[in-house]
Amino acid sequence: MKNINQLYQQVQQDHITRGQQLAQIKEASAELGSIIAQVLTSVVSIYAIDWETEEIVSSGSGFFLDSDLVITNYH
Repeated sequence: MKNINQLYQQVQQDHITRGQQLAQIKEASAELGSIIAQVLTSVVSIYAIDWETEEIVSSGSGFFLDSDLVITNYH
């Protein structure tokens, strides 16, 4: 299980990776890159943490449908 520091590092690395991927996509297609750039700002990572142990017990993703509403897959 990951602790909070590892989670923070993972989120930072994910952010860098998404930026690199977005740059590559923009090169391939300016129009597609623009659409993806708009969509990526709505994508979120979700982590359930056991605060006593600071371990991640589950993770997932979702997207903002509105400023106060996140849509996720329920598994």
